Amino acid sequence: MPGSEYQQLIAFLGERFETIDRRFDAVDQRFEAIDRRFDAIDHRVALMDRRFDTMDRRFDANDRRFETIDQRFDELRGEILGHFDEVYRRLERLELDARIEDIERRLRSS
Repeated sequence: MPGSEYQQLIAFLGERFETIDRRFDAVDQRFEAIDRRFDAIDHRVALMDRRFDTMDRRFDANDRRFETIDQRFDELRGEILGHFDEVYRRLERLELDARIEDIERRLRSS
């Protein structure tokens, strides 16, 4: 290969490699832009994770409060039912006493 053809080949290949380098630079810039977008998305996802963690803690706190309320309600219900049982026993006793008095009065008057 003569020297001038070799020089032309080198010049041609140099131009081609410069074109390829520019394309790679453009691709690198696009990847950098995409990386920045992913970084922004990662940041937003991290913020959402923190918000979900906060919501989870609030739900857990609400669950504990509802459990406490349920326990108090069950205790109160049991207490109220116990009082009603006592009231019913007293009423039954009063009815029984009234019957006894009625029977005693009948026996005295006969």
